[in-house]
Amino acid sequence: MTNLTFYFDPRCPWAWKTSLWAREVQRQGAITLHWKLFSLHEINSDQAQPGPAAREADAALRALWLARKEGGEAAIDRLYLTLGRARHEREQELANPAVVRAAVAEAELDPTFLERALSDPAVNRAVLQEHDDVVRRLEAFGVPWLVVDDLDFGFYGPIIQEPPMGQAALDLWEHSSWMLRQPNFYELKRSR
Repeated sequence: MTNLTFYFDPRCPWAWKTSLWAREVQRQGAITLHWKLFSLHEINSDQAQPGPAAREADAALRALWLARKEGGEAAIDRLYLTLGRARHEREQELANPAVVRAAVAEAELDPTFLERALSDPAVNRAVLQEHDDVVRRLEAFGVPWLVVDDLDFGFYGPIIQEPPMGQAALDLWEHSSWMLRQPNFYELKRSR
């Protein structure tokens, strides 16, 4: 069984589509997913500084971090699904606390969850440290960022327009997983 660490920001439509494919591959028993957080706001901020001092992680990322801490991979997976549906299917803004609160409820997490995630400065620091770590250690610059079996490198992508299901999902995994293990492979891209 391959372990796949999947870095994401719930706002990213590309990470969302790739996550649906990765969930399908996991459902078929080819991988075990481990969800990790990446902040698009931080990576795109002109004021981004290394370390968490005076920086604020957004509510959705904080809630996701606390979900993983308290409920493990199953809880963060459920919350990412509900946040992703809100953002990418219903086009709701995750900056709205009511949207995040509704996603927490839909994921069947504790109703006090969001307030606890926002009121605990340790959660903010942990989210920013997780983001800073993947940027520093793996030179991540966007999402989805994938790492196979704790290798010391990762890749941006694959970027897919429509998540494949069934055998097509496994076929894409078979081909992608080979590339994700190659330290000399750099990029495969076409025009958008």
